[in-house]
Amino acid sequence: MERKQVISTFSGMTIDMDYMLCIPSIHAIYGEEEAVIDYGGEIRRRSSRFPDAKIKLLKRWIAKHRTEIEKNHQKCGHNGFPLDPIKPLKLILKD
Repeated sequence: MERKQVISTFSGMTIDMDYMLCIPSIHAIYGEEEAVIDYGGEIRRRSSRFPDAKIKLLKRWIAKHRTEIEKNHQKCGHNGFPLDPIKPLKLILKD
């Protein structure tokens, strides 16, 4: 069984949750860099070149979708697969 399921994508990142560990955190992949952030926005692990700007976006996304993320965490803990997709963060482009 695949260990992770992508639940969202935005700003060049894929966001997933780990089926097996079910640790209350999300995993973000940006290119070859990875960050793991808990539901409170604290960084648990981060590749040295994962951009600060992407971390800020992840924290905004977590704050906006925390309830949905926690529902997925509950599903994960009770073998409720697949997890529900979560809307990406809407980014406003400035001129």
